[in-house]
Amino acid sequence: MNTLQKISLSGILILLHLIVFGQTTRDQNGLAIGVQLTSYGPGIKVIKSLNNSFNVHTGMAFFKYQYNQDIEAGDATSHNNQANLGAISLGADWQFINFMRLSTGLIYNFSEITFDISPTNPDEKNHGDVAYTLKPNTICPFFTIGFGRNISKNKMVSFGVDLGISYQGAAKIDYVVNGTFEESLLSRWRYNVESGATYYKVYPILNLNLAFRIF
Repeated sequence: MNTLQKISLSGILILLHLIVFGQTTRDQNGLAIGVQLTSYGPGIKVIKSLNNSFNVHTGMAFFKYQYNQDIEAGDATSHNNQANLGAISLGADWQFINFMRLSTGLIYNFSEITFDISPTNPDEKNHGDVAYTLKPNTICPFFTIGFGRNISKNKMVSFGVDLGISYQGAAKIDYVVNGTFEESLLSRWRYNVESGATYYKVYPILNLNLAFRIF
């Protein structure tokens, strides 16, 4: 676990400790269930207030996208392009003013990108396809700034927007060769895939939240 993950996890544990030992009056309690539309897909969210300034929350989102059109780039053509986006989050909010908040926490990221590459002009030495799978780090810290409230102080419904980033590191790349290829071509394709994946170490976060306070 890297330094950013340790800092995020420590903050969450401290705030979870406050849930158990820091509540003194019913006015500080609050629980809400919400729906969210995120950059990982649509999902659900549960928010627990510690007081008027601090909340903890957990949520889950998932989205599957398939791009059916082939993409040709030089000597390679990709097809069966598919992205399975998904995340389970655990975080904490600091509502530092009535309409703005800062949030941090950890994401269990089970996103995955898959695609097949075949030669644009196959021949006797190079024919078939190579199936690639790209996966980010499983545990990813996130930081966001939000507008609105995750859980209303006095009303039943609240709406909020969060913008931020998640650090997911360099993607792990696996591939399966189906056919016959020269090693030089496989190496070049792998290098191109790895080079492209380096641009996605940081994943943007956009969350639209609608929550309904239970009590």
